[in-house]
Amino acid sequence: MEGGFISGSSPIADLHMDVLSVHTPESFVKGSSRRQTDLPRMLASGVRLAVFSLFADPRSGNRSTWLKEIKDQIEKFKKIVTLSDGKVALIREPADVEQNLEKGILSVMLEIEGLHPVGYSLYDVELLIDEGVSVVTVCWNNSNRFATSAVDAASGEDRGLSPLGEKLVRILNERKVIIDCSHASDATFFDILDISEKPPILSHSGVRHFRNIPRNASDEVLSAIESTGSIIGMNLCPSFLSRRARKHITVQTVVEQILYLSERFSPNMLALGSDLEGIRYLPSDMKGVEDIPLIFERLSRIMSEETVSGIAFDNFFRFFASVRE
Repeated sequence: MEGGFISGSSPIADLHMDVLSVHTPESFVKGSSRRQTDLPRMLASGVRLAVFSLFADPRSGNRSTWLKEIKDQIEKFKKIVTLSDGKVALIREPADVEQNLEKGILSVMLEIEGLHPVGYSLYDVELLIDEGVSVVTVCWNNSNRFATSAVDAASGEDRGLSPLGEKLVRILNERKVIIDCSHASDATFFDILDISEKPPILSHSGVRHFRNIPRNASDEVLSAIESTGSIIGMNLCPSFLSRRARKHITVQTVVEQILYLSERFSPNMLALGSDLEGIRYLPSDMKGVEDIPLIFERLSRIMSEETVSGIAFDNFFRFFASVRE
């Protein structure tokens, strides 16, 4: 197994990166110091499994332009795979990841972030799954035909999951797709939890205990994640981590929040969902993906190797395998 936060140790999984929204295929594969990520730095840092978001900003355009943008990003990813000369691969099954780990290949899962591009169309959802999407974030900051967003719920009624959303959940269960409620309201999360064969995850969220904003997870949601064997990926956005000025938000801030969640709930529910390329700033002592290992190096001084490896990779991989059973 190649790479890791300490030489020869666990690989790293990142549950949310917005690579396809900002990079060209060439800039990602060859490297770009202007960005928070690129392939050379990801491989050097030990990142071996990453979820790449497919995202169309609902604040401009319309359904037809949004869906085209999603399809364009899928084509961009295919070009990345071609240019990478075997260093990047789309994966659909846990066995694919295991094979790629031995070869030092970056395994990528595709996620659609928000279903506004498909309108009412469950057919389009299935077409995206056919193209390789294995994670569906049911909504972004805007509510859609399927689900209520956390942001909208905070300023109005939380209607949770719609009847069409219930049909969506059944399809995602049938297709063995991971359901992500990172941007969803609490009611949406619990509505999905009630009817889904597998619990939803939060791929890139923070914790309301530290920063009381709608996008962060409440204690009730965190308790449900723990009790159902689900996952929360820790978001590195400073404004999700604290109200303090960014200069006071560091790797140690992230470490302390992981330790809190481990003690208050369970380390087995924790993972990384950095949101790199989707956030403007990182903690003040981090520049990009090359600094992600600092989190796990710091944790390894306090926690057991097994626990740190779980947070870095194994917890999410185990959940992924359970969804694909």
